[in-house]
Amino acid sequence: MKFDIQKNVALQGDQHVTLVEALLEIATLFKAVILKHWQRHVLRYTIMSERRTLARLSDRELEDIGIKRIDAIAESNRHFSDLPDNRVDWH
Repeated sequence: MKFDIQKNVALQGDQHVTLVEALLEIATLFKAVILKHWQRHVLRYTIMSERRTLARLSDRELEDIGIKRIDAIAESNRHFSDLPDNRVDWH
């Protein structure tokens, strides 16, 4: 898309798009990027919270869900950005 400042339009192929329409389109794309970033942040926080909860479970509770203490510790020590592949859709 090329912008022609003098005519105040964005030229896109055979279409003429006003500058306001072009800015609205850019704002919409920016909003989508920010939303995706926010969703990633929320997912990281959620998983970090789940890992802390897992670390606090008793041996009996871990046994009930079929997890060994060593595995719970290993999972809870993972970096907050180290997310399981089955929980993310942006790889």
